Amino acid sequence: MTRRFCGQLFAYLACTAIFFASLSIAQSNQVLGEIELIGATKIEKTSGVWIDNQYLGYLKELKGSKKILLLPGEHEIAVRQDGYQEFTDRIMVRPGEKQTITVRMVKDPRFKMPSVFSEIKLSVAPDRAAVFVDGLYVGHVGEFGGLAKSSLVAPGHRKITISLPGYQSFNTEVDLAPNQKFQIKTDLIKEGAIQPVPTISSDGKTMRTREMIFACSVLLVSTFIVLPAKGQQDTSSTRAANENSVTGSVVSVSRDTLVIRTEDNQFQLFTYTRGAVRPKSLAQGARVRVIAGPADENGTRAASNVTVLAAESGAGAGTGDKGARAAPVPEKVRDVESDIKRESRRWRMGVRAGAAFDPELFTFGIQSQMGPILHPRVLFRPNAEFAFGEVTDLIALNLEAVYRFSDASRRGNWTPYIGAGPALIFIHQSFQSGRQIDFGNFDYETGFNVLAGMQSRRGTFIELKTSLYSGPAPKLRLIFGYNF
Repeated sequence: MTRRFCGQLFAYLACTAIFFASLSIAQSNQVLGEIELIGATKIEKTSGVWIDNQYLGYLKELKGSKKILLLPGEHEIAVRQDGYQEFTDRIMVRPGEKQTITVRMVKDPRFKMPSVFSEIKLSVAPDRAAVFVDGLYVGHVGEFGGLAKSSLVAPGHRKITISLPGYQSFNTEVDLAPNQKFQIKTDLIKEGAIQPVPTISSDGKTMRTREMIFACSVLLVSTFIVLPAKGQQDTSSTRAANENSVTGSVVSVSRDTLVIRTEDNQFQLFTYTRGAVRPKSLAQGARVRVIAGPADENGTRAASNVTVLAAESGAGAGTGDKGARAAPVPEKVRDVESDIKRESRRWRMGVRAGAAFDPELFTFGIQSQMGPILHPRVLFRPNAEFAFGEVTDLIALNLEAVYRFSDASRRGNWTPYIGAGPALIFIHQSFQSGRQIDFGNFDYETGFNVLAGMQSRRGTFIELKTSLYSGPAPKLRLIFGYNF
């Protein structure tokens, strides 16, 4: 009985405490006034907010549990953004009253973007801390950390400060070379705690080393991808052991393909091996014997020898199979034959589009495919790319060559390839609103592209590309395209 009474008493006291705590919070909220800041664009939403010279955070986050509650009286609000005039407002806060203020940032006419940049990347917690370069607010940590996010600053001696109320400020000074990449890793420590040693890295040679490692990784992965496909290609001795002869009548013939109708009224599609022995010309209806290897996944066989047994006379009295000329070829065979013919063209045009990272860009362009050159599996594939992003515009002419891991006439539905080549890059970066492209403002960079991808017989391809030694150009691109 005593135990039950103690339990009831404890529950009563807990409920009473919760009630009075809620009442106290409600009374305090009635004493305080709320300020809501509204921004229309990303510029306003990422701007830093100060109340009475005290940094609170960036505008977008100041809601919900982080909403602005102020004591009654006069307060000064300042909103700051790099390259923009400071927005200020003096307000009178009244108890229990909510005020809404619309913030509109105006471009500072005195602000000029440098023609050459250095890059600062941050990995700092909390990521809502304010970042200052040479005493000027440039944003919060979250804008300059993670994939494809960094701060672009003018080269030279720079003072960097990262601060947040309740935490010890982080300060450092660096000397940045043009196009240098600089990284800071640290955690802000609450007031009174011991400051850990931050990690600061200058990514001049380091970034190039990483790029080389990435490029080698892409090539290595591509090699492992294609090893099974390459392993399926028989050596000459093994292929000879697997070859057998097929006799039939010619239905269709081209430079790269041959379709015959066999004696059991089946249609067989052939391509030709390197060095295949075949007549200079074949007529529809001619009776032939074809020595070929096993069929691939599309039912196509690679012929090494074609012998004419009975030629079509063309006058109506020959010994050839006249019915073969009018025989309807199955649609599947026609489709595969058409794909092979398209892939075997020595010149093709194509289109491409995709996304670039670090910096983030949308890319599109055109390409030409010529070849084979020097080797049956090597193609010259120059392409022009156009890309644009929030602060970056790019035009690139890529003089690339690719190596396919199977011949055009013998490949399956998808064939992997790797490639490389020089890149002629024209790039422009600006934080100004609007897009006024002046080619006189573009900077020239020479880079080197390394790529790997997969292409289908029908012309669709997907490609991953990295650019080395290319300054502020994108370090990684994912591209989809089609060859006509």
